[in-house]
Amino acid sequence: MTATTINTFGSTGIGYEFREGAETMAAGKYRVTDPCYFLGHDDPFWNAFCAFMFPANERTSDSYIIEIAGYKVFTWGTAYGDGCYPTLKNDCEIGESGVDAGMLSLVPVELYDLLKDHLGENDDKNTPVVEMTSSFCPEVDEGDCSFGSYEVLTSERATCCQRCGERREYLNWDGFCDSCQREAEEERREEEDNEDG
Repeated sequence: MTATTINTFGSTGIGYEFREGAETMAAGKYRVTDPCYFLGHDDPFWNAFCAFMFPANERTSDSYIIEIAGYKVFTWGTAYGDGCYPTLKNDCEIGESGVDAGMLSLVPVELYDLLKDHLGENDDKNTPVVEMTSSFCPEVDEGDCSFGSYEVLTSERATCCQRCGERREYLNWDGFCDSCQREAEEERREEEDNEDG
């Protein structure tokens, strides 16, 4: 496991460290968010984190730990980069997280609040919050992250039909599943028939 300690977070005096790989996380509440939304406010930190994740422009691992002020933040790369991805609990969607940096993270709510006090308001107040009642070790598989009864989906499993909202592995160019595509084509034909008639 590679570890790199990098000075302090902005002018706060709060120290941090980056590590590759997954580790056991403490029980508690975590916000599911793109790390750029709550950490990207401090350019030297964000630049150092990106340099750690992508040496020579190549990702070295599927997952990373950022430890700040004794709190662990679990971070992983999404399957397809930026987008909007669902968090599920027992296979039911509880919310979704926007992604602009191609990655997501589990941020302890206490740390999230601590950094907000130092850095100002964060950009992701509506992202899901999950609660783990015991320690856990997240697992990443093709961009999807699972832990306890939760899953954060970023692979093809995350794809939802724009019409019916059902999760499908394949959508056409309109963002519709096959069934909804047939319905949409029938509706278009009916509209054209009504315009001609």
